[in-house]
Amino acid sequence: MGAVLGDIIGVAVLGFLAFAVLSLLVMRTPVTPGFARRSPTTSSVQLRQDPNAGFIFDRGFLFRRRCWFVGTCCPPTKIDPRRQGEMHADQRARPVPLVASGGRVWWWFEGTFYWESGRYSERDVLALIRDRQRRSAQRLDRAHMLLNIDEGKAARPRGRREPIPREVRRAVFERDGGKCAQCASTFDLQYDHVIPVALGGATSAQNLQLLCADCNREKGADLLVTPASVRFGVSLTTASLSECRSSRPGSVSDSSPAAGCGLALAIPLDLSSSPPVS
Repeated sequence: MGAVLGDIIGVAVLGFLAFAVLSLLVMRTPVTPGFARRSPTTSSVQLRQDPNAGFIFDRGFLFRRRCWFVGTCCPPTKIDPRRQGEMHADQRARPVPLVASGGRVWWWFEGTFYWESGRYSERDVLALIRDRQRRSAQRLDRAHMLLNIDEGKAARPRGRREPIPREVRRAVFERDGGKCAQCASTFDLQYDHVIPVALGGATSAQNLQLLCADCNREKGADLLVTPASVRFGVSLTTASLSECRSSRPGSVSDSSPAAGCGLALAIPLDLSSSPPVS
């Protein structure tokens, strides 16, 4: 009887060893995608959504479940599967830090992945994400307004340009951190109406943002190429644009091609009158 029991134990041990060896033979580190092999191309402090980020699940030693996180410029990084389950629940209510790689930290919030390079706290990340969501909603409102005007469902409002109050300038400057809302540049900043005054946009902190001259020109180009601009009778020739600018001397930056036409309204940032970032 003892010999039989010893044989059973020996077979069990051999079976376990074979199982362990087989798991080691098939165990591999996940293949690193191309987007994860790249090195960061910018050193500016920012927070960006990462559409490439996600989790990879496979089997490791003894075929135990493993979890890896991968993102843009972030090779597969191992995460405890149990911790991943906890983070999945936590990210519904607050930003959750995942991994750090190459000077960046990846966060998970409301089903979306973000990376940041500013060593932000959880509350910092939440504030920046909410700010991105508000700006996205403003851009969508502006796009719908242009579409309604283009389709004849809404009349073109007759807006009037008003000076931006000092307290509004200060609020916008501090909210945007004294840098371009699109690219984070601090050079040649301008106060820009998200919804242009000519389309009914208000001169309020909610409808104003800081843009550098390049980003503001890109936004102006987006407005000028719409069929609505033709409906309004706006000519895109150099002469007419010059005439538009000269009709309102000094009211907008000459870097904006549609400066005097009321389509892309940009107000140069007067750093002498704008408060410093506290």
